[in-house]
Amino acid sequence: MVGYTKDPMDDKEAEKMARHMCIANDMIIGFSTWCINKYDILNKIAPYAISHAHKVGSILMKSMNDNTNPIEELAKEVLIKEIGKGIIVKIEMHVEGGFDYGTTWIEDDGVIYSIDLKMKIYLLRRMIK
Repeated sequence: MVGYTKDPMDDKEAEKMARHMCIANDMIIGFSTWCINKYDILNKIAPYAISHAHKVGSILMKSMNDNTNPIEELAKEVLIKEIGKGIIVKIEMHVEGGFDYGTTWIEDDGVIYSIDLKMKIYLLRRMIK
């Protein structure tokens, strides 16, 4: 799908159009609404981020299919740091205006982790019970 705004520099309208396309397709499409040049890709954002995400996802899917430890499998291929472990005790999720929001709580030996989510942004908090 390709959409064009009347004004090609209207990022707000492009974002709105992309959100509507995403909602209409059961929230399973990806989109980009910003034009960026090669210099900015190499110097201002994380280069190869999509390739890295694909690699991590492939490792996780293979681990799930092979019933192996995903952390151990990731550590063989990418630099990772395990922050904590536990059991998910509560999940709250909702969609508002095409944006995903939510919080997941994980508990382990008197420590509670909460992970707040807004779109692609995650915030981890560690709390002592």
